[in-house]
Formats: sequence, structure tokens, C-alpha cells
Amino acid sequence: MEHPHQQQLHQQHQQQQQQHQQQLQQPQADVSGHEYQHLRDGRRAYACQFCGKWFATPSKVLRHERTHTGERPYDCSHCPLSFNQREILKRHLRAVHKTPTAW
Repeated sequence: MEHPHQQQLHQQHQQQQQQHQQQLQQPQADVSGHEYQHLRDGRRAYACQFCGKWFATPSKVLRHERTHTGERPYDCSHCPLSFNQREILKRHLRAVHKTPTAW
């Protein structure tokens, strides 16, 4: 049997979970970006469809999901290598091909 204090904490926790669930069911446009990042009990609001890891923005979850799919959309124009992140391609171009990147 729970003590009154434990019951109160348990009820507060359940209420918070219900509020978070309701907020998650709202269309994303109804919530500001900063608030949307904190809707999942302090966790980030965008989940990887493969492993469930949470991220702050859709672009970050997409970048992460490429580690699962093996997608490498950034091709080197000087050799057959490709990369899953643009920044890594840029680093490769500078280090290996001594090519300054404009982007």
C-alpha cells in the first residue's frame, strides 16, 4: 500500500505523462520548435525509425538513419568514394584531393 505522499507523486507523474501524450498527438505546427524538443519527458522529439534513438530535428534523425540504411548521397567528383554526410565529403576533398570547397 502506498503512503499518501507516494500516491500524490504517482498521480502527478501520471498526469504529466498524459499531458505529454496529448501534446505529441497535436500537429507539430501547433508547438514552437523549442517546446517541441522537450515534449517527450525531457527527451528529443524525433525518433529514428530503426532504433528509436531521439533527435532534436528531422535533419539530424535523417542523418542518423543513414547509418542504418547505408545511404551515401554525397559522391566525390574526383574518386569513387561517397559519404553519408556533406561535411565528411568536404573534409575528404580538402584532405585527400587538396580541393578547397566553396560550400
